[in-house]
Amino acid sequence: MQPLGYQVSFHSSVSLLNFPEKIPMKKLTTFASILMLLPWQSASANSLFCRGTVEQMYVTDSSQVLIEGSWHTSWTMICDLDSTWNGITAELCKTWFAMALTAYQANSEVMVKYTNPPSADCATLPTDGAAPAPVYFMLRS
Repeated sequence: MQPLGYQVSFHSSVSLLNFPEKIPMKKLTTFASILMLLPWQSASANSLFCRGTVEQMYVTDSSQVLIEGSWHTSWTMICDLDSTWNGITAELCKTWFAMALTAYQANSEVMVKYTNPPSADCATLPTDGAAPAPVYFMLRS
């Protein structure tokens, strides 16, 4: 049985799709729906979005940037200003530091995304240097 009622023919290094005159619409719609949903399922299934304000922030003498977000009662490391930490480069960290400082000073909302976090809740993420690396740090209006 050929999927979706088509066959692939190979003719002198050229592939041709030979579609039948009618493809059952229900079959096509179901297949298209599954294809459209699968990427969203896998991309968002293990993501955690922490949203709130930057209550406090500091930089250690070894250049680690830590914030206390309103979603957590303790400090969370987001990056290192001098070296790559968990895949976050120092260059990106300088941008995130500036964004966090701006958010702190303006009392603006931020959103921090984590992929495959060790916790399903922002309030229970590991703290300090044991925190997972964020995927992004967003300023919100």
